[in-house]
Amino acid sequence: MTGEPCLWSWTSSWRPSKGGETKEISRNDKDSSVIASRRVKFEDIRDGKTNSSSQNNCGCGWPLNLLIPRGTKEGMRGTIFVLATDWMQDGENPQEQLQGSWSYCGQKGAKSKYPDNRPMGYPFDRLIVDKRSKPMRDLDTLVENVSNSCKAEVNITFLGPWTKMTRNRTRRKTRRRRKTRRKRSQKRTCNFEKYMRAKLCNI
Repeated sequence: MTGEPCLWSWTSSWRPSKGGETKEISRNDKDSSVIASRRVKFEDIRDGKTNSSSQNNCGCGWPLNLLIPRGTKEGMRGTIFVLATDWMQDGENPQEQLQGSWSYCGQKGAKSKYPDNRPMGYPFDRLIVDKRSKPMRDLDTLVENVSNSCKAEVNITFLGPWTKMTRNRTRRKTRRRRKTRRKRSQKRTCNFEKYMRAKLCNI
């Protein structure tokens, strides 16, 4: 597009589940096809929480906390753009189950091909033209001319540092653990007192 310069961030690609006509689709950020999967730890292997189908254990992909811009406290204006394509034509192997950060890292295996026949960054990797081969100036023109695309204006609000949010979450978990331990300790003390009373009564 030849209008004002802008920056685009690829957040995810996915294949909707089969079924009837879908009017609303919910997508969790942790299911994104560009973020790094959780790395397998020794404890996971020991406890049998991993299997041979685990994808991208090397940590390939984009960090979850950088999936979208941080935004501002007042709210940073942005645009979400969605493009729907025919995966039966675009997919290298349309029936293949895709897992992990395949958009950046491909599929696991030395002989595996990149799952998408379209190049990375499509359609913004090229000059976009209309039916008369004239370059489109902006995103509004693109959405008007491409029926399988849509956009929405959003505000991204900064709620606080990621570390602070994580720290507060950790503190809440710690308080809950302490409360649980305190209850267990009180229960053990109560049971011990009952046991001692029973012993004294039998003397």
